[in-house]
Amino acid sequence: MKKIFLLVIIFVTSTFLFADRVDISKNSNRELFDHISYGIGSTEVNFALDGYEIETVEIEGREYEKISYWNEGEFIEVGKPALPRFTRLIAIPDAGNVEFDIIYTEEEIISNVNIFPCQNLQ
Repeated sequence: MKKIFLLVIIFVTSTFLFADRVDISKNSNRELFDHISYGIGSTEVNFALDGYEIETVEIEGREYEKISYWNEGEFIEVGKPALPRFTRLIAIPDAGNVEFDIIYTEEEIISNVNIFPCQNLQ
């Protein structure tokens, strides 16, 4: 049992040793997901990305950037960009209607990045 645990620790550690961390400084002190308010009529959730890991991967002579975030999933549609997938479960009542509004978004376009495509599951 100790050997398996040690192998898992070594694998996880070595995976992130070769990736560079890109920090988003304005979100460094914020939670990834944070509930701002909740009640019988509404729930407000805030998402603030504090950074991500990026590593260069070479496949068949082409270099790609693989972007990941520790302990988060990723999309798995083969050929599509392999990007982190952030999900959380929010409980809602059985009665009534459900709707959501995105109140505010901010984006930054990063050029000259060749995103690693999703591969077939092993």
